[in-house]
Amino acid sequence: RKEGRGMIIGLPLNVVDTGGLDDRGSISGSIQNQIEFALEYADVILYMLDSRVGVDSIDIHYSKWLRSNLGRVTNNKSNKVIVLANKAEGGHLSDKILDTIADAYRLGLGEPLPISAAHGDGMSDLAQMLIEIAEIKGLETDIDNIIKNEHKDDITDKIIQIAIMGRPNVGK
Repeated sequence: RKEGRGMIIGLPLNVVDTGGLDDRGSISGSIQNQIEFALEYADVILYMLDSRVGVDSIDIHYSKWLRSNLGRVTNNKSNKVIVLANKAEGGHLSDKILDTIADAYRLGLGEPLPISAAHGDGMSDLAQMLIEIAEIKGLETDIDNIIKNEHKDDITDKIIQIAIMGRPNVGK
């Protein structure tokens, strides 16, 4: 698990990367612990897919696990799951990318957002979604306020907490 603080288009955030989801058939103890920690910690779960590879059995397995365990793990905290179809760069989307986006709906986690983390495509859409969630939860969205107050308080509980889930090599 990796943790850090960052920004997306000016929105301050804390991030936990759960590491790559593996294909051992059942959730290994260490990965389950990482996922449960991240889900408990997060206001938003970013479930990332590689749109060039598509949805596979690992994604189906973990999306089912996530849907059935989210309320239990987070003590029914209202978490939002955003499905990101990464590596969808460019103004034109190939048939494979469009197929992945269509298949991602079947995961039951919501509408997938095509992005390219490497090229920045879709980042403003993601940032807008995160800002809306932060505002609903009463979290800080203004970096200037954070800069002014950072030396006074620990800001961790005042900014949006994000957990990133996905297979290895999806571009997390």
